[in-house]
Order: sequence, then structure tokens, then C-alpha cells
Amino acid sequence: MRGLDCVHEAHEDIHFTADDDEGLVEQVKGHIREVHPDMSEDDARQIVTQGAYDE
Repeated sequence: MRGLDCVHEAHEDIHFTADDDEGLVEQVKGHIREVHPDMSEDDARQIVTQGAYDE
């Protein structure tokens, strides 16, 4: 399993989990569409690349 945390002043901390990084990217893309519309799909991939960790 892979994990990722979104810590942002716009909302409470959010923890994502998925089987792999691609699953995290899909979750983060949905999250940024709803909460961080100024971010792009490329941003989602970069966030996962830089912040994902093994659980």
C-alpha cells in the first residue's frame, strides 16, 4: 500500500491510500478538482512522486 497526506490550510488534513502511485494520482486528481482547482493533473502527479510513501 502507498500513502499520501494533503496538509493545507483550506481543509483538515487528508490521508489517501491506494495499492500503487497511479491509484494515488487518481485520488489526488479528484481531490484537486474539488478543493484545489488552481492545480493541474501534472501537479497531482508531482505531488504523488514527491510525497507518497509505503504504508
